[in-house]
Parts: sequence; C-alpha cells; structure tokens
Amino acid sequence: MSEEQWLSAEKGLQQSMSALRDELTTLRAELDSVSSDKFTLQTQTAELRAALHSSVEQNKVCIASTMTCSISSQDSFLNLSVTKKFIGSYITDI
Repeated sequence: MSEEQWLSAEKGLQQSMSALRDELTTLRAELDSVSSDKFTLQTQTAELRAALHSSVEQNKVCIASTMTCSISSQDSFLNLSVTKKFIGSYITDI
C-alpha cells in the first residue's frame, strides 16, 4: 500500500472515530436527560401514591360517618314511631 492510501485510510478512520465520539456525546446527553426524567417521575409517583392513600383514608372515614348517620337516622325514626304509637295508645286509653 502506498503512503497516500495509508493517509487516506487513516483520515477515514479518524473521521469515523470523530463521528463515534459525537454520537457518544449525544447518547450521554440523552442518558442524562432520561435519568433526570426518571427522578422527576419517581418523585411525582411518590406524591401521587401519598395523595391516593390519603384519599382512600378520607373515603373510609366518610363511608363510616355516612353509615353512622344512617343508623342514627333509622334509630331516630324508629324512636319517633314508637313514641307516636305510645302517645296514641295513651290518648286512646284516657
């Protein structure tokens, strides 16, 4: 091989190496960006998980409260009915 061919081959290899270095730099930048996005998404996931847990707990309290109010309302209605019957029978007896 002549010196010109060697120089041409060397120049081609240097250009290939330069292109590979540029690609490596681009890939590293993309990896940094993806890592940053991953951290952000993990933080948001943790916040959403905490909010969901809080919401579930609030729903449990509301359901329990609603059931308690419903039972109290039924008890009040039953007491009122019994009281009306008692008063009605008392008045009839008089």
